[in-house]
Amino acid sequence: STTFVMNQYSTLTLFCNGTQWVEIARTPAISPKMLNGPTGTVWQHPHARDEFVVNERAAQTSGTVSWWAIDLPRGLAISAVQLFSRATAGSSMTHSWCGFADHSTGVVTHISNDDTTAAWGTNSGRTFTFTSRFDVSASKPYRFFFCVVGSTMPTHMGLVPGTSALSNTAARSSGTSDTGKTTPYAVSDTMAATANANTGVPYLQFT
Repeated sequence: STTFVMNQYSTLTLFCNGTQWVEIARTPAISPKMLNGPTGTVWQHPHARDEFVVNERAAQTSGTVSWWAIDLPRGLAISAVQLFSRATAGSSMTHSWCGFADHSTGVVTHISNDDTTAAWGTNSGRTFTFTSRFDVSASKPYRFFFCVVGSTMPTHMGLVPGTSALSNTAARSSGTSDTGKTTPYAVSDTMAATANANTGVPYLQFT
């Protein structure tokens, strides 16, 4: 086998079986300089927070589940995630929650607590703790989803949608699913058929 240093953040180990190279290990060798979040941060999505901290994603529709495809490396252990509001605060909120699902099937594998706090102030983080730790067993895309319910939806820190023809093609890695939701999914629930949409990317900080 041979191990390649992909960059300062990850390594890749390949094994040649005589006819082809097969991946046998991938390690998130995360540089402390890259993880510019608080102590305990194990992964960020996207990575370069400082490059888009000033950007603001449009508010989601109340009760609509939004999702994004996120590549995670094998060996990562995720207990919680933090999302950040921007210039528009959330008010009269009754539910907010998130989780992970299988990217191909939409079957929910991990779900967070339901934060029923009525207000989400501007430029502030909210932490969601998963009911069971997510131990990533394979390096591949996973579906991260998020839902907020209330009268005024907060806007969020993240990358705004692109406007080029390429960024608006049918093959996207984000979209929406169930509508009219209030309480969280249960583990093993299947998300509704997804509607692809270029919704931008929220900044996520995993611990």
